[in-house]
Amino acid sequence: MRQEDFAPRYFLVMLAPLVWIVTLTFWELMSHAKKTAALLLVAMAASAGANVAMIRQFLTNRDYDFHDAAFSIRDIVRSHPEQKPLIIGASGPQLSLMTGIPSINDGYGTEDLAEKTLRFQPGWYLAWNDLNQQNDPFLSPFRLEKMASYPALDDDDRTTLILYKLVPRAANSQ
Repeated sequence: MRQEDFAPRYFLVMLAPLVWIVTLTFWELMSHAKKTAALLLVAMAASAGANVAMIRQFLTNRDYDFHDAAFSIRDIVRSHPEQKPLIIGASGPQLSLMTGIPSINDGYGTEDLAEKTLRFQPGWYLAWNDLNQQNDPFLSPFRLEKMASYPALDDDDRTTLILYKLVPRAANSQ
């Protein structure tokens, strides 16, 4: 698998048991070690305060970079009617939900991506940060033209969303 973007359902399931364990530990410490319980209470209060501050920052400084990038990509795809409006890329499904442009997620599936790419002939490719065509052999039938670049997220692995136009290579130039 190429993509390491784990969905919250994989780790949020442990949130309730973790909160329960911390709460039980706190109540037991209140009975047996009041100083340690006070220290744990201070740590929990600091954690809650930090979370509230972060939520407040998210609410007051809203960031629509990915949203804006998605609609800009939609406009670019629609402005090239000669190009098939099918996007391949790890964030293609999110973009599809926002814009209605069909996509193929290149990170998941049981079918060989090279075969899938040849069958569906996508017109566009979405990449995060940088593109290394040596690592993406399914792109070898295409010449990639960089069309746009967007600073979309503040994640180390996903800072810049790049849109490439897939231009089929001539059969003899492969």
